[in-house]
Amino acid sequence: MVLFAGDINILITGKNIDAIQERLSRIMKQFETWFSNNSLLISTDKTKAILFHFNKTCNLVKPKIVFNSVEINYSCKVKFLGINISNNLKWNTHIQFLCWKLNKVTSLRGDLSLFMLRNIYLQNFIL
Repeated sequence: MVLFAGDINILITGKNIDAIQERLSRIMKQFETWFSNNSLLISTDKTKAILFHFNKTCNLVKPKIVFNSVEINYSCKVKFLGINISNNLKWNTHIQFLCWKLNKVTSLRGDLSLFMLRNIYLQNFIL
């Protein structure tokens, strides 16, 4: 399981759900203390958790994640460093996003010069 909290990413693994839940609760309490001691806040609205798996049909047990008395929601996909990551670790989500962005640029194709199209491409996909 991975928890994405702004620039903080936590990877927690374990052999069973009880071990993961215990480790997760302990780590979240440590985070609460550290953030409080350093006068920092985390936007729990923007914080998402993702549970990676390879099997669509498996029955996933999602541990409860609580930070500052707010339960963190799970998401099927998150954007991390410009890459869209899905819970099944397939590229479909990222490819669909890239196609959507490319369609926006190619709709300008007849109106702009190749130089301008190149600059738009570089700004959206490379930089």
